[in-house]
Amino acid sequence: MRILKWIKRLFRLVKKQSVFYDDMEEYMYNISNVIEIEYGVSLKDMLNKDTTILVSRFRHILIKMLYDQCKNYSKVGKMTNRHHATIMHSIKTSGNLMEYDREYIKAFRNIEKLLK
Repeated sequence: MRILKWIKRLFRLVKKQSVFYDDMEEYMYNISNVIEIEYGVSLKDMLNKDTTILVSRFRHILIKMLYDQCKNYSKVGKMTNRHHATIMHSIKTSGNLMEYDREYIKAFRNIEKLLK
């Protein structure tokens, strides 16, 4: 229950920035639900500063999918409470992981499939 209140508060802050976030809010929530159900990593975990490999990889997936949807570093940064340069680095890292890490590729494609 506390997580839902935290998510709602986060989205209220983001909504003040732009009308565009209405669809992005739902998309972010959908991605986080799929990740939580399939892999057990919550949105709260992904938005924290946790540096464990499991959490950070799913954070990269979340950020990459949000960026693919809106193509704006600043908007994704505001939604995830990160600086736009961190978003740029996360997308670069996601690209590198897509080239070399089979488990990452499998998870990314599975999440994409479940979102459709």
